[in-house]
Amino acid sequence: PGAPSPTATPRGDLLAEMEVFRLEPELTDTIYEFASDGESIIFSSGLAEDAGPDAAPDLWRVRAGFETPPALLWRNPERDHTIVKLAGDLGMIAFVDVPLDGSRAWNLWLIPRHADEPILLDTHPGDVDVSSLVPSFSVHEEAVAWTAFDRGPNGPVSQLLWARAPDWEPVVAVKRPAA
Repeated sequence: PGAPSPTATPRGDLLAEMEVFRLEPELTDTIYEFASDGESIIFSSGLAEDAGPDAAPDLWRVRAGFETPPALLWRNPERDHTIVKLAGDLGMIAFVDVPLDGSRAWNLWLIPRHADEPILLDTHPGDVDVSSLVPSFSVHEEAVAWTAFDRGPNGPVSQLLWARAPDWEPVVAVKRPAA
Protein backbone atom coordinates (compact mmCIF):
# COMPACT_ATOMS: atom_id res chain seq x y z
CA PRO A 1 0.00 0.00 0.00
CA GLY A 2 1.33 3.38 -0.99
CA ALA A 3 4.42 1.97 -2.81
CA PRO A 4 4.59 2.48 -6.57
CA SER A 5 4.00 -0.66 -8.60
CA PRO A 6 6.62 -1.72 -11.16
CA THR A 7 5.85 -0.98 -14.77
CA ALA A 8 7.31 -2.17 -18.06
CA THR A 9 6.62 1.20 -19.69
CA PRO A 10 9.50 3.68 -19.27
CA ARG A 11 8.64 7.21 -18.31
CA GLY A 12 8.88 9.55 -21.27
CA ASP A 13 11.54 11.78 -19.72
CA LEU A 14 14.06 8.94 -19.23
CA LEU A 15 15.15 9.03 -22.85
CA ALA A 16 15.34 12.82 -23.01
CA GLU A 17 18.94 12.83 -21.71
CA MET A 18 20.24 9.98 -23.84
CA GLU A 19 22.36 10.81 -26.86
CA VAL A 20 23.54 8.16 -29.29
CA PHE A 21 26.79 8.63 -31.20
CA ARG A 22 28.58 6.52 -33.75
CA LEU A 23 32.33 6.10 -33.66
CA GLU A 24 33.75 5.42 -37.09
CA PRO A 25 35.23 1.88 -37.32
CA GLU A 26 38.51 3.09 -38.83
CA LEU A 27 39.16 4.99 -35.57
CA THR A 28 38.91 1.88 -33.43
CA ASP A 29 40.17 -1.17 -35.37
CA THR A 30 39.45 -4.29 -33.31
CA ILE A 31 38.03 -3.50 -29.87
CA TYR A 32 38.51 -6.31 -27.38
CA GLU A 33 37.05 -4.80 -24.19
CA PHE A 34 35.24 -1.56 -23.44
CA ALA A 35 33.68 0.23 -20.46
CA SER A 36 32.66 3.67 -19.30
CA ASP A 37 34.33 5.58 -16.49
CA GLY A 38 31.35 7.94 -16.25
CA GLU A 39 33.12 10.63 -18.30
CA SER A 40 34.21 8.72 -21.39
CA ILE A 41 34.30 5.39 -23.17
CA ILE A 42 37.52 3.45 -22.54
CA PHE A 43 38.54 0.51 -24.69
CA SER A 44 41.39 -1.82 -25.60
CA SER A 45 42.32 -1.99 -29.24
CA GLY A 46 44.88 -3.06 -31.79
CA LEU A 47 44.54 0.34 -33.49
CA ALA A 48 48.31 0.93 -33.49
CA GLU A 49 50.09 -0.50 -36.54
CA ASP A 50 52.69 -2.34 -34.45
CA ALA A 51 50.17 -4.25 -32.32
CA GLY A 52 50.77 -7.99 -32.44
CA PRO A 53 48.50 -10.21 -34.55
CA ASP A 54 45.05 -10.47 -32.95
CA ALA A 55 46.28 -8.31 -30.03
CA ALA A 56 44.54 -5.33 -28.44
CA PRO A 57 47.42 -4.16 -26.25
CA ASP A 58 46.66 -0.47 -25.84
CA LEU A 59 44.18 1.51 -23.77
CA TRP A 60 42.20 4.24 -25.55
CA ARG A 61 39.61 6.84 -24.52
CA VAL A 62 36.83 8.65 -26.34
CA ARG A 63 35.37 11.61 -24.47
CA ALA A 64 31.62 12.08 -24.18
CA GLY A 65 30.26 13.61 -27.36
CA PHE A 66 32.95 12.01 -29.55
CA GLU A 67 34.11 15.44 -30.78
CA THR A 68 37.68 14.21 -31.13
CA PRO A 69 39.23 10.95 -32.27
CA PRO A 70 40.19 8.36 -29.64
CA ALA A 71 43.15 9.33 -27.44
CA LEU A 72 45.82 6.82 -26.46
CA LEU A 73 45.86 6.53 -22.65
CA TRP A 74 48.48 3.81 -22.34
CA ARG A 75 50.74 2.17 -24.88
CA ASN A 76 51.51 -1.34 -23.68
CA PRO A 77 55.23 -2.07 -24.13
CA GLU A 78 54.23 -5.73 -24.54
CA ARG A 79 52.86 -5.55 -28.10
CA ASP A 80 51.64 -9.19 -28.06
CA HIS A 81 49.38 -8.67 -25.01
CA THR A 82 45.67 -7.89 -24.91
CA ILE A 83 43.73 -5.87 -22.36
CA VAL A 84 40.91 -8.24 -21.44
CA LYS A 85 39.13 -6.45 -18.61
CA LEU A 86 38.44 -2.77 -17.83
CA ALA A 87 36.64 -0.74 -15.19
CA GLY A 88 36.65 2.94 -14.35
CA ASP A 89 35.21 5.67 -12.21
CA LEU A 90 35.41 9.34 -13.19
CA GLY A 91 38.84 9.26 -14.77
CA MET A 92 40.37 6.45 -12.69
CA ILE A 93 40.83 3.24 -14.68
CA ALA A 94 41.83 -0.32 -13.76
CA PHE A 95 42.60 -2.95 -16.37
CA VAL A 96 44.10 -6.41 -16.87
CA ASP A 97 46.41 -7.39 -19.69
CA VAL A 98 47.39 -10.92 -20.64
CA PRO A 99 49.95 -12.37 -23.06
CA LEU A 100 48.63 -14.12 -26.15
CA ASP A 101 51.30 -16.83 -26.06
CA GLY A 102 49.20 -19.08 -23.81
CA SER A 103 51.30 -18.52 -20.69
CA ARG A 104 49.60 -18.43 -17.30
CA ALA A 105 50.02 -14.74 -16.59
CA TRP A 106 48.13 -11.52 -16.10
CA ASN A 107 48.88 -7.99 -14.86
CA LEU A 108 46.41 -5.77 -13.00
CA TRP A 109 47.10 -2.09 -13.65
CA LEU A 110 45.62 1.13 -12.30
CA ILE A 111 45.75 4.61 -13.78
CA PRO A 112 44.74 6.95 -10.96
CA ARG A 113 42.75 10.08 -11.70
CA HIS A 114 45.04 12.82 -13.09
CA ALA A 115 47.99 10.42 -13.55
CA ASP A 116 49.82 9.65 -16.78
CA GLU A 117 51.45 6.33 -15.96
CA PRO A 118 49.78 3.14 -14.69
CA ILE A 119 50.65 1.46 -11.41
CA LEU A 120 51.12 -2.31 -11.44
CA LEU A 121 48.88 -3.50 -8.57
CA ASP A 122 49.14 -7.29 -8.92
CA THR A 123 50.41 -10.09 -11.17
CA HIS A 124 49.80 -13.81 -11.47
CA PRO A 125 52.61 -15.85 -9.87
CA GLY A 126 52.83 -18.23 -12.86
CA ASP A 127 52.55 -21.38 -10.75
CA VAL A 128 50.87 -24.26 -12.55
CA ASP A 129 48.84 -25.19 -9.44
CA VAL A 130 47.53 -21.61 -8.93
CA SER A 131 44.41 -20.67 -10.89
CA SER A 132 45.23 -18.09 -13.54
CA LEU A 133 41.69 -16.70 -13.74
CA VAL A 134 41.76 -12.99 -14.48
CA PRO A 135 40.86 -11.05 -11.33
CA SER A 136 37.47 -9.50 -10.79
CA PHE A 137 37.75 -5.90 -9.66
CA SER A 138 35.82 -2.75 -8.87
CA VAL A 139 36.91 0.89 -9.00
CA HIS A 140 35.21 3.54 -6.89
CA GLU A 141 36.37 7.08 -6.17
CA GLU A 142 39.89 6.74 -4.69
CA ALA A 143 39.93 2.96 -4.14
CA VAL A 144 40.11 -0.30 -6.08
CA ALA A 145 39.29 -3.81 -4.82
CA TRP A 146 40.02 -7.11 -6.56
CA THR A 147 40.09 -10.87 -6.20
CA ALA A 148 43.06 -13.04 -7.08
CA PHE A 149 44.61 -16.43 -6.56
CA ASP A 150 48.16 -16.71 -5.23
CA ARG A 151 50.63 -19.13 -3.66
CA GLY A 152 50.24 -19.82 0.02
CA PRO A 153 52.41 -21.73 2.50
CA ASN A 154 50.11 -24.78 2.19
CA GLY A 155 48.99 -24.40 -1.41
CA PRO A 156 47.01 -21.93 -3.52
CA VAL A 157 44.96 -19.25 -1.78
CA SER A 158 42.04 -17.09 -2.86
CA GLN A 159 42.34 -13.44 -1.85
CA LEU A 160 40.37 -10.23 -1.66
CA LEU A 161 42.69 -7.22 -1.94
CA TRP A 162 42.28 -3.45 -2.04
CA ALA A 163 44.35 -0.32 -2.52
CA ARG A 164 43.60 3.35 -1.84
CA ALA A 165 44.98 6.72 -2.87
CA PRO A 166 47.45 8.23 -2.51
CA ASP A 167 49.99 5.39 -2.08
CA TRP A 168 48.03 2.58 -3.83
CA GLU A 169 49.78 -0.07 -1.74
CA PRO A 170 47.90 -3.40 -2.10
CA VAL A 171 46.42 -4.74 1.15
CA VAL A 172 45.11 -8.29 1.61
CA ALA A 173 41.68 -8.02 3.26
CA VAL A 174 40.84 -11.75 3.23
CA LYS A 175 42.90 -14.84 2.40
CA ARG A 176 41.51 -18.40 2.33
CA PRO A 177 42.75 -21.74 0.97
CA ALA A 178 41.62 -21.92 -2.66
CA ALA A 179 40.30 -25.48 -2.18
